[in-house]
Amino acid sequence: MNKHLGALIGLGLDLELFYTLSVSKWEVSLQGYNTEDLANYLISMGFIKYDYLYEDKPENAEYHIPELQIRVVLTEFR
Repeated sequence: MNKHLGALIGLGLDLELFYTLSVSKWEVSLQGYNTEDLANYLISMGFIKYDYLYEDKPENAEYHIPELQIRVVLTEFR
């Protein structure tokens, strides 16, 4: 877990943009609201969007940095 937490800190993400953060033995997972600004921010930080995961739910999106094992899920604000 220390390795994954270190990768997250090294990336320098603004954690205030997310409402959930989880660190496990396998990855770091964050969740936030699916806004255009946040999606653009993630892309600028090197995240890759996985379009095929939510083809049936366009209000959701998932982004990864595979080599750092960091995953972000963006959901619709309700």
